[in-house]
Amino acid sequence: ILDIHNPTGSVDLNGKLVIAGGKVNVYGGNHASYWPGSANAELHMSSGTLDFKDRGIFVLDHPTLTFLDNITGGAIRAVGGFQGDHHSFNPAGGIIEIYGAGNAGLSHGIGSSLYEVKIDKGTGTVDVTSNLDIDDELQINTGELDINGFTADVSGLMLIYGKLTMNLAGSELHVGDGINWY
Repeated sequence: ILDIHNPTGSVDLNGKLVIAGGKVNVYGGNHASYWPGSANAELHMSSGTLDFKDRGIFVLDHPTLTFLDNITGGAIRAVGGFQGDHHSFNPAGGIIEIYGAGNAGLSHGIGSSLYEVKIDKGTGTVDVTSNLDIDDELQINTGELDINGFTADVSGLMLIYGKLTMNLAGSELHVGDGINWY
């Protein structure tokens, strides 16, 4: 276990981070973790957990900095949501998990996709803020996922233990392998 604390500053990804097992806990931050932050950044992850305990993650399509991802497994967890506008964030594996108390957002840039997504928000809501492409499975374990007028394409199975909301016009859900609603 590696615990990183920065209660009043940035928890951005600047440089290269390789996770091949174990757990990295990130505490604090004065805003979401930007990938990249103020320098070129890379995330290589095959297993293990990267857990943002106090903030969300924003995968940034920066005009001058680069971000490279090579994610084939493991779990990226964030309390404050997972969003971005990067055009080529396409993990080949792994889980993006949004968890904890309060509300959060979920999005990715045009040309990007997420592999597997889990929602564990208790009584909170995760609002979709862009069209979503999910290459494998979507699970709503606790809390609510609001499609919010966007389209969510899920190639694999969708498991719903919590709440799915599609009240706004334009909300669409396409699921490849079926939906199990518990």
